[in-house]
Amino acid sequence: MIEQGIREETSVYHEATNILHLGEEENDKYYDAVVPPIFQTSLFTSKTYEDFVKAINHAGDQYSYTRYGNPNFDILCKKIASLEGGDSALLTSSGVSAMSIAILAYAQSGGHIIAIRNLYGPTRSFLHYLEEKLNLQVTFISGDDVNELAAVIQPNTQLVVLESPASFLFNVQDLRKIAALCRGSGITTVIDNSNATPLFQKPLQLGIDVVVHSATKYLSGHSDTIGGFIVANQAQMEPIRRQHKLIGSSPAPFEAWLILRGLRTLPVRMKEHAKNALIIANFLESHPKVKRVHYPALSSFSQHELAKSQMSGFSSLFSFELDAASDRMVHFFNGLELIKIGLSWGGYESICNPLKVGFGSGFTEAQFSQMGITDQLVRLHVGLEEAGDLVDDLDRALRQV
Repeated sequence: MIEQGIREETSVYHEATNILHLGEEENDKYYDAVVPPIFQTSLFTSKTYEDFVKAINHAGDQYSYTRYGNPNFDILCKKIASLEGGDSALLTSSGVSAMSIAILAYAQSGGHIIAIRNLYGPTRSFLHYLEEKLNLQVTFISGDDVNELAAVIQPNTQLVVLESPASFLFNVQDLRKIAALCRGSGITTVIDNSNATPLFQKPLQLGIDVVVHSATKYLSGHSDTIGGFIVANQAQMEPIRRQHKLIGSSPAPFEAWLILRGLRTLPVRMKEHAKNALIIANFLESHPKVKRVHYPALSSFSQHELAKSQMSGFSSLFSFELDAASDRMVHFFNGLELIKIGLSWGGYESICNPLKVGFGSGFTEAQFSQMGITDQLVRLHVGLEEAGDLVDDLDRALRQV
């Protein structure tokens, strides 16, 4: 279907079943293959003049050009739209492109955007770029208090950009209260839901307008492809579709096929990720070399009750602070054997990084302090390895500090 990712009528099946089968009901078109084929083509031809007119105008089930639509995209987007409870979804070439398209769809020159301070780094950088290029004003807030948000709303505020749980310290925002405030003020809300996944948090049901995902992370789950999603109801999706079409940020069909392959195991993977993460977080919280663990699943987390009220589960990404001098941090990271050092997360493998170093150059100490990022802050993604092996690896590295 050309109208990418339109959600099917409400299914009678559980979401785990829909992940496996929704959007694939007409597999007789593919000789009843269990796995849909890869439509590795740049264009589609039409049998008649009339069919070509339909294809160009995105009418009916005619395809014209993969940048505008492809069966691999549609199968995948129907599943994601259903998971998030939105009318439709769009597939993009990366999570960064998904967020950029969603922001550009609503940002206008001379306007005002409010964003939480601890956003994913490239999203924050993109907002700074828009300040320079489009004469936009961006106000960064903690996001912890809806009154803080209400105080900075201006007559020209167009958009609020959220990420809950947020990067770095994993604070959560009260999505219900923020959504109600923004709806009443005519402001569009956009959230990065990559951390929670649609299994553990459904922002559209809490009143948020637009949901963005990096499919590179948990949705694909195998660290072998890059992609992104935008999900919304029809009214909010129209400007996003126009922006998406103009930018041309569609992945290759093979990338969509890889994401689909990974998505099929999302429920079982997330259960294991969550189980492992809680074991590791409890171990770290009790370790004498660890000062603090920032993980909403822990009862010690300051916003634990709020997180539970809007999330049905917790993923395996969190951070912790070591009780160590800055010059001893290198010994911790070099002492790891099983857990690798790297930037990304959401795959099968456990991976960590020193958050401050991960930013590279260009940030001042004052900016790091404002975001709560110190030399001792470590971000950890807990993978699917045996939890005991991960505990042993961390314990061995912590003894080096």
